[in-house]
Amino acid sequence: MSVVQPSQQPDPSRAGPLPRRSTDRVEDAAAWLLTAAALFLMLGAVFVGVGLHADTVDRGRSAAQDRTPVAAVLVDAPVPFVPAGWVTTRSARYVDAVGGEQDISVQVAGWPPAGVTVQAWLDRDGRVVDAPSTPADAVVVGTSAGVGTAIVGLVVLGVAWLGLRRWLDHRNAVGWAREWYRVELEWSGRNR
Repeated sequence: MSVVQPSQQPDPSRAGPLPRRSTDRVEDAAAWLLTAAALFLMLGAVFVGVGLHADTVDRGRSAAQDRTPVAAVLVDAPVPFVPAGWVTTRSARYVDAVGGEQDISVQVAGWPPAGVTVQAWLDRDGRVVDAPSTPADAVVVGTSAGVGTAIVGLVVLGVAWLGLRRWLDHRNAVGWAREWYRVELEWSGRNR
């Protein structure tokens, strides 16, 4: 019976790192780089979202100063067979600041009957314009921009990672084939 002396046992603290392929080092470096890029991308997406939110709020405030809301009454009959969510152009009439009636065309959803009062926005020249953006609109714009930026950036980083993995897998397969060819000759005895 053989007894192993303590001095003959391998010391795990002295064991060196396992040999690594160059493709393993490339993969590790790329993983760190792409992870850092993803973190910076998320930070950038937040800045894009916050910036567009602030810009939309500012434009909404500016537009609210240049536009005037009016109560306009629809004067024509609704368009038949229009689905409820669709927007159509209808004729309406409102009373201006001096008491005169003005005819305008407004966008309405669905088919409200003639005589219904809708809100329209006019510029300084009396033309119908879009309503100024609201704080809720700014939240939607900022959130959409931030999330969209993050999604597009992550897709790009994901495609880069998948492309790199494909190239590394190919390099490893070539290395394994080369190594197997060398080992197989010795193992099978064909090199004698």
